[in-house]
Order: sequence, then structure tokens, then C-alpha cells
Amino acid sequence: MVDLAKPTAFRDLPQSVFLWRNFQVKVVFTVGGVDLSQSMGVPVSILDFVLMLQAVKVIVRREGRADIGLSDRGDQWSFSQHGELLRVRIRGLLDDGWVEGSCLVEEFEQLVDVCLADALRLMFWEQPALRQNTYLQTLVRQAAGA
Repeated sequence: MVDLAKPTAFRDLPQSVFLWRNFQVKVVFTVGGVDLSQSMGVPVSILDFVLMLQAVKVIVRREGRADIGLSDRGDQWSFSQHGELLRVRIRGLLDDGWVEGSCLVEEFEQLVDVCLADALRLMFWEQPALRQNTYLQTLVRQAAGA
């Protein structure tokens, strides 16, 4: 276990560092022409967001639906497959009802595969030393196998 109270090499930073308060971005997430990112309101951890989408892809393939949220907030995202379509619903920013969009399942899955690789590229561009991080290298291999 890494003691983050002490200086830690980029190589040794654990998964939690990347999923909570670091490496946050303003996400624009549009599905079927509907901006679902409006419900987030504030920047999110880029890895938390793309790993949520990765989990959705796997769960929806297996179960046909997924109810999931980001690690650092209590929001609820609902994904459900209806034939070739994927319906996405998320609570509005002020809990003023659901915001909904839909797209082809195939398009969503392609987006998810690209998102992880793009998130890692952005992080490595901003902080090249992160290329040596053990956890991120696992994600690089996962993205390459997508």
C-alpha cells in the first residue's frame, strides 16, 4: 500500500488517485443529439467517467441494462438496450426529472473504446511521467485490446 502522505513516484500512484479528485475535466457527453453532460454541472475525473462507460458496455451486453454512477457523486445513470438502440437516462442537475438520449448500441461501444485511449493520451500529454505508472499501463493494455 502506498502512503500518499509521503512523496510518491508517478510510477507508484494507486488507482484511487486517478478516480477521485485528480485529472478532472469538463466532459461533453452527447447521445442522440441530447447533451447529457449538462446534468453533471462540474468537472469529473476523466478516468472515472470513461471507466464508468466501460463498465456500462460490459453490463449492458450481459444484462441488457445498467444503473450506475460516478465514484465521487450520487448521480444515477440508467442505460438500457432496446434492440439495436441504447437508451441513456440521467437525472437533471437540479433533480428536475430525467434527461434522455439514445443511439445505436454499436456507436456507443465504439465511442467507449475510443474514450479510454483518448483519456490516457490526454493524461500522458499533460503529464508525460505518468506513462510509467503501473495502473495506467494496465489500462493502456486494456485500451489496445479493445
